[in-house]
Amino acid sequence: MIAVIDMYASKGTEYLLILAYLAVLIPFWMLLARRGRRTRSLRTVVDWFEMPRDVGFHPGHTWAKQVAPKRVRVGMDDLAQSFVGTPEAIALPAVGDTLRRDQRAWSLRLEGREVPMLAPVDGKVVAVNQDVLDDPALLADAYERGWLLEVEAPPKQAALKELLVGERARTWMAGTVDALRARMGGELGPVMQDGGTPASGFGRQLGADWSTLCGQLFQTTELMAAPAADAPRTEEHAP
Repeated sequence: MIAVIDMYASKGTEYLLILAYLAVLIPFWMLLARRGRRTRSLRTVVDWFEMPRDVGFHPGHTWAKQVAPKRVRVGMDDLAQSFVGTPEAIALPAVGDTLRRDQRAWSLRLEGREVPMLAPVDGKVVAVNQDVLDDPALLADAYERGWLLEVEAPPKQAALKELLVGERARTWMAGTVDALRARMGGELGPVMQDGGTPASGFGRQLGADWSTLCGQLFQTTELMAAPAADAPRTEEHAP
């Protein structure tokens, strides 16, 4: 009888411990779920490609986001990074250099070719993302770990007023995807992953014409054809 009583006492203790664990775990899980829903609510997906609502988009598939009153973070958008995949290296302006909107901001080295991209805003470079220089695969996280530069720019109204936001941005992205479909014979299927989303670097699977498409997509056809004499002093790292 004593042994039976001890057994039940031990089981009761185990049940109490389990209940205490669940009492802590369930609220924590609910908090994480709420945060996840909030994060997703701040982003829109247009034909597979993420478009955060607090980001302004340049037609050359770069983006800018205000992170402080006179500080703007910039990078390449989700479609651009999906199109080119992971580059062999990234060349960024050095801290102290000046960006000019619609002019060369940085370049990617892809299969031995330099692919320039345009600055979305004017400003002086005050920080570069060393992590993405060391590991270009971080570009896949386009709006978080894959940012490229921070620039000191005019106040938000002046720095971002000409960029695409909201419904204009979504309409523009949808049109870009439709144009890509048309260029690829109406189907993105051949460059899809098993999950139904475009494979990383799907643009490079289009054959020798992919670099021409890069120039058209990023609005840098003339820059790709011309020598890079006007390129800013850069910091370049290969993985």
